[in-house]
Amino acid sequence: MVIYGMIGKFTVRDLMLSKVAWKGGEMVSDIGTGTGLLINGVAKHLTTGKSIGIDIWRAEGLSNNTRANTLRNAEL
Repeated sequence: MVIYGMIGKFTVRDLMLSKVAWKGGEMVSDIGTGTGLLINGVAKHLTTGKSIGIDIWRAEGLSNNTRANTLRNAEL
């Protein structure tokens, strides 16, 4: 579980996103973005497009699921 959490989820995300024929100008929304795993992966494929992640980041949600952590992940 630890290895999947640190490495595997990125591999699965990248494999999934590699199935899309990206042109770079897409507009993509991720509703329930959590910590931004998917939307940050999408952003790597965009040049002129835009990616938007939306969440409510409730305290009783998943651990580390906060707006601040999502923004930090986007910066990384």
